Order: sequence, then structure tokens, then C-alpha cells
Amino acid sequence: MDAPPADNPSLEEEDDGDNCCLGVEASGDHDDDAEGGAEWVRFRRYEEGNQLSDDEEDDDDDDNNDLREVLLNAPPPPLPPPPINATVSVPDNGGDLINNSVGKQVIDLINDSVGKHVPIDDEKLNTMKVKEIKDQLKHRDIPSSNGIRTVLLDQLKAALKEKKPYYSLEQLKSLKKKKKKKTNVASVSTGLSGFPSTAYWKELKGTTTAVDPTNPTFANARPPTVPEEDADVPLNKKYNFEEVIDVPVFSAKTKVYEFKRNGEIKIDVATKEPIMKEIPRKHGAVNPVFIKKHKLTKMSRPHEFADAFIPFKSKYSSYENTAGGFSFLNLTKWTNTKAMNADAGKDGSTYKDFVPFSVRELRSHFGLYVLQGLSPSPRVEYKFKPQTADPVNGNDYVYQSFGQKMNRERRHKHFKAFLSFQDPTMKVPSRDSFPNWKVRPLLQWINHIGPLAWMLGMNISVDEMTMRMKGVHRDRMTIKFKAEGDGFMTDALCQEGYCYQHYMRNEPAPQKYLNMGFSPLHCRKVLCHGVARKGGRGVPECVKQLEVTRRSEQLRVRGTVKAALLLGDDHVPCLVASSVYDTKPVHYLSMVSIRIEWIEVKKKAFNVDTNQWEEIKFLRMNFINNYNFTMGHVDVAIALIFGYAIESGGGRWYSGALVNELEGVEAKHLLTHYEFRKDIALYWINPQRTASPATATANSDCGRSAGTSMTSSRRKRPRLLFTSPNSVVSTLTVPTTVSTGTPSTSSTVSDASLDVNGSLNCRLNRTLDHYPRPAAEMRRCALHMWCGKMRVESTLLYCKTCNVTVCSECYRLFHVEADLVEKKKEIENKLRRTFDWKKTKSKKKMKGNKYHDFD
Repeated sequence: MDAPPADNPSLEEEDDGDNCCLGVEASGDHDDDAEGGAEWVRFRRYEEGNQLSDDEEDDDDDDNNDLREVLLNAPPPPLPPPPINATVSVPDNGGDLINNSVGKQVIDLINDSVGKHVPIDDEKLNTMKVKEIKDQLKHRDIPSSNGIRTVLLDQLKAALKEKKPYYSLEQLKSLKKKKKKKTNVASVSTGLSGFPSTAYWKELKGTTTAVDPTNPTFANARPPTVPEEDADVPLNKKYNFEEVIDVPVFSAKTKVYEFKRNGEIKIDVATKEPIMKEIPRKHGAVNPVFIKKHKLTKMSRPHEFADAFIPFKSKYSSYENTAGGFSFLNLTKWTNTKAMNADAGKDGSTYKDFVPFSVRELRSHFGLYVLQGLSPSPRVEYKFKPQTADPVNGNDYVYQSFGQKMNRERRHKHFKAFLSFQDPTMKVPSRDSFPNWKVRPLLQWINHIGPLAWMLGMNISVDEMTMRMKGVHRDRMTIKFKAEGDGFMTDALCQEGYCYQHYMRNEPAPQKYLNMGFSPLHCRKVLCHGVARKGGRGVPECVKQLEVTRRSEQLRVRGTVKAALLLGDDHVPCLVASSVYDTKPVHYLSMVSIRIEWIEVKKKAFNVDTNQWEEIKFLRMNFINNYNFTMGHVDVAIALIFGYAIESGGGRWYSGALVNELEGVEAKHLLTHYEFRKDIALYWINPQRTASPATATANSDCGRSAGTSMTSSRRKRPRLLFTSPNSVVSTLTVPTTVSTGTPSTSSTVSDASLDVNGSLNCRLNRTLDHYPRPAAEMRRCALHMWCGKMRVESTLLYCKTCNVTVCSECYRLFHVEADLVEKKKEIENKLRRTFDWKKTKSKKKMKGNKYHDFD
């Protein structure tokens, strides 16, 4: 794992016993040496004994000219330097120059594995193609698999600046051979290259026999990893190891409430405060200080948790450019500043219809991407259409919430064009030092808020995590060994699905830890265990087992266990290397195993003879069993992230990273993963429609304004669970049942109440019961009266959910049309024609009846 951010105090300072961690998983899924080793140590490119002196390097051009004159017997005029792809060769008559001192240097230079610096002018560099650049890097012993020209050119310029020597192909082969000869074979074979000279491996011998359990009810019972064709083969003898390893005790504790028998919390009579007790913190727990600071409870709504982790305004720092100052408020400032710098606006040169974003408006666009993860559309802009226009991808909730002040899709283009996660007024540093500068505040905030909210338990996992990215970037990694696809990789420390800390792999390692010779895991006093490769991981030779292919040999070595204990290093008293041959050899390094022994494991299996599910017993090594049940914390976090992944497209991977830090909280909440995210999406898009309590009746939700603040809502409503239907349209604030009482007065129909955010917005919610009922006496059509003061008292219908009486002509219009206020004049003209026609027809009918009566 790479080192943590230098500005994060949670990983720079040594923790006391309360924050120490045991059982960190060291995953072996990827090769750290191949991917990250070059960032940590820069190896010498040539042997010390064959280096050219400073004088020789300084007089590079003059020496080349003199040497060429002697070798080629050429006239005195100087010759230009050799071409870029050319190699120096000795002429046929060069043998006469062996006794010449200058000729000797040239012969040595050509025949030995010492290269010479060959400069390249800037004009030639700018015209070089990718193939030429790669060839130059190869001859300078700088391997590169990247195919991007800008990256390769930067590497070549750095090599020229450091005066890296240029080798011929023969010189490169000779150089590689010398490097192999100087490899410290002893340190590789013993695995002690990073330990003090007093350290050594003590091979352990198994002495106690472990008896395999019997399963009489199963015919040919076998362990899960034994092939079916080997079920009747007798199992080899297994042995336990008697050595007891001194592993430090996990001493972290946490406070919990004491409860009575009836389930109530015990209260101290004197202080009137709940009584708490300390227990060992075997599992992770939410920090009570964090809970108190953000006023969270078990009944808090999901968007209230989101406000704590991705705040509207930060509670930790008032300075926007610090790790604790990240908030939607700062994102809005930076976005508007970026638009202003781009000359966007009424009198600008681009996006002349741009107006500054408000904080709530910017957050609503983020909520749109959360909703896109729950209900994907080919393009997120399709959700701006009503469902009447696009029944497949349209969304009435989004259509109504974003309003008509500006074209919805055009406004979303403003959001994508000017969204900024960094202060645009700050000077941009070097990309080599800060490769993630554009999103650095977000990455710093994740590492800042993670340790504040969570207290680690005994077992945590460290593994790579992928942030998917579809665009083009120099640091994007092509990932073929995972199904997540290409993107940015980060080393994450997780527990129970919660990402506690992370460190991007393209970030350079902090020099502080390199100078100390430590990694961040050493500084946190953790104990590691996990699978290790045989080569390059420190596994001693006495533990390694070779893989066999013949079936007879596999049966002979199956179940073989080898182990060794590291002695002679006081700082690492409990490191054990072990291997077990199952279907193939598996090697482990562990610092948490007190003993090495076979344990009995029970597993449910279906017995075809008895036609029942029964327990089958078999033996498994204790360190394997411990690893299997404590290594998946990062995998849980990844599963939560990609369950409803935020696909923003266009390479904006950090929009998804903004919400991914909530994954561990989702696992702890009373709601499902889907319902948790849905509440966040709906609240961010339109907080007015999701702010009222779920226990309110439909009448109160429709008859009163929904624009009440969250503060007053928290004071007035009890903390109760809320409904969670499956529809994408919000029903979190409206119950599935309505009041059975008939109100004496109907809801007021006005421009304000008919707005998409007005008190009658429930009329557009199709998940509610809008079944028409007979209207009471002495009522009029509310829509006719609103648009043109027309009295319609016939064919009236009553909507119990909306508490509104309208005529049969207006009933569907009232419950379908979202923009009634904007289309008021058009609706009035249409209703007026029908109203006048009915009125005229009624008068003619009355005249006809009067004439008939006269006769």
C-alpha cells in the first residue's frame, strides 16, 4: 500500500492503543513491484565501476570530434554529432590504434557496457514520433509501455536533463547480465533483505497428529477443495505445530449503553445521563463524537447522513482550501469562478445565457447523477422530459423539480462545462508532484472525514479499489484482471464496507516516509496477514512448495504444511511464514496467528442419500480460515459502489467518488441500498418535496406549503421510520394511505399551489390514489374558477388525495399537466370555448322547452 497524504494528521502521528489495528489484510491480487515500485526507489542505471568521469561528460562534444578524427583518419574539420538512432562502430583499420591512449578509450567505450550521453535539441524532440521516442528510451535503459506521446516525451526530456547514457543493443545486453550477477542471491532465498543482520528463520516441525472428522451419513464425504474423483482416496496425515507465538493483544475499547431487561436504556439518577460501559472493540463502530456533532440517530433520514459526509457547509473549517473545508458551498464558488474566468454570461463570449449557480441548484445536478445510478438512461438529459413525452426514460419528478426558468438540458450543459472541484484562482503546480490537483480537495476530504466518523475494529482490509473512468487520461490504468473496467486505482483501507482511508496510486509517495524507511502501515502499528507470492515477497526457501502436475504426486503432497518463525528481530516478534498444499501450494505471511493448527470446520451440504441438508465436517488450517472470514472488507465496499454505480460519462469519474464514501453507512442503515440512495437523490434534486415527515397525511402535505425548513421539521416531527416504495418518483414524504375523513373545505387552487413546488404538487404523483369520487353538493370546478372565473357545477368529481373538486373535463388535465401556470391563458381559451358552447346550448334548450309548454 502506498503512503497516506502528508497533510492528513490521522496517519502521520503514531496512535495510542485505542486506535491500533490487528489483522490487516495484505492482498496478493496485484504485483506492487511491477506497478508501484518505480515510484518508491530509483535504481542506478549503470555500474559504479564503469561510470564516466565528470570531465569526460563535460567535454562530451570535443572528445567525440577528436576520437572520430583518430579512428577514421579524417581531416581536422569537426564532424557533427552522431544521428539519434546511429551506433558508433570501429572501422577496419581501428586495430592500429590499440596502443593509442585515445583509441583505447574509444574501444573500451564501445566494447564495455558503459554508455555515453547523447544530447538531442528541442527542435528534433518536437518532431519525433512515438516509435522514435520509445527507441530512444530503450537505448537509455528506460522501459516504458505507455503509448501516449506526451507522456513518453516527458520521460525522454527528463532522461536528457539527467544526462542518462545512451547504450547500443550489445551494451544493454551486457549491462543486464552484470546486473543479474550482482543480485544478492542470499537475501532473496532467505527473505531477510529488509531485516537486521541478527534476524533468521526458524523452521517449525509438526508433531501432533490432527485426526480428520468422520461423516457417516455421507457416502464418500470429502472436503470442498478435494476433486470428486479423489473422494475415495484416503486423506494424508495432518500435523499441528506446538509453538505458541507471542502476538500483541488488541486493546482498543468502545463505550456502549447499558440496557434494562425490558430493553430500555439505564439512566443515572444523579446526572440524568445514560449509563455507558466499555467493551473490547472487536468490530468497527461509529464515533460518538461524530454522531453528536451532526445530531444523527438510528432514525435519521439518509439525506441527513449525506449532509454529514458531504456537507452543505463544512463544520470543520471555514477555509475553503483546507482538507476539512470541502462542501457544496465551496464547489459552487469554484464553479461560478471558473465560469467567470471563461467569460460566460450575458455580456460574455461563451454561454451567454449562463447565470451563477446557487448551492441548492448545483447539488440538484449531483442528485441527478445519483438517480441515474438507480434508474439508468442512455443519456442523463433524457430524464428532463416528462413521462408523457418519453414514457421510457422520462421522469416527472425531475421534470417538475428543475422548473422552467431556463431550459433544463441547457442548464445541465452549464453544470458539466464549469463544474470545478478545485479553486480556479490557485496556481496550478507540477503534474508530477500533484497529479490529481483538479480533485485534490475531494480526495483530501475523504481522508479527513473517514477517521472522524469511524473507529476501526480488530480486522480491516487493505486492497486496491477502482474508480471507473471512460475518458482519456495519462494516469488511467488498463485493468484486465477485474470486471470493473479501466479507470484510476487507489489503495483503500476498509472495514465492513466503509472506506476509512485511501491513497491514489498515481500520487508520489511522501518523502517523509521514504527517508524513514517506513510505509504508512508500519507507522500505524498494525499486524498484517494474507496471501503472498513465492518470489519477491520474503517467503523463505524452507517454506516454499513446488507445484506438481502428476496425479500421483498431487495425492502424495496434498495436505502438506510447512511453517517458519522469524527470530532475532525485536520489532517483528510474531511474523510467521507458512504454506499448505491443497489443489496447489498457497503461501501465507501472518502476524496474527497465535498457533498453527488444523481446526474442524462445519458446512451445510445437501445429502442426496437422505434428501436433507446436513452438516459436513472437515479440517482447515486456522490461518486460512481466519483469512477467509476477515479479508473481504474492501470487496464489500466495491460491491456497494458498483451495485448502483454513478455513470457520469465523459471521464468525470470524481462525480461518483463524491458519493462512494457513503457506502459503509448504507450497510449500517435500516433501509436497503436502493432506498438509501433514492432518498439522497430525491432530496438533493428537490429538498422541498422530501423535507416533510412521512407520517403526515396526504391532506396536510397537499394543503400546506412544502417549503418548511429542515430545522423546523426536525423540531416538530418525531423520529419515525418512513415508507420506501419501489417507484422512482418520490413517495418518501407521502404515505400510501390517506385520511378517511372528509374535509369541510377544499384545498385552495391558485398560481402558487399549482406550481411544481407548490402545495398541490401531489397531484402529479402517480403512485398515490387519484381515483375520482362523486363530489359533494354545492361545489364548483376549481380549475374553471381559477383560470377564468367560470362557474361549472355539473359532472363534478372529487380527488380525495388532492382534496380538490374539478369537472370531468378538467380531471385528467389537473393530474397530468405540470405547467398549468405557464399555460394558463391557453387553458382558459380552450375551456372558455367549451363553456360558452355549453351555455349557448343550454339557453336554446330552455327556449325550446318554454315554447313546447306554451303549446
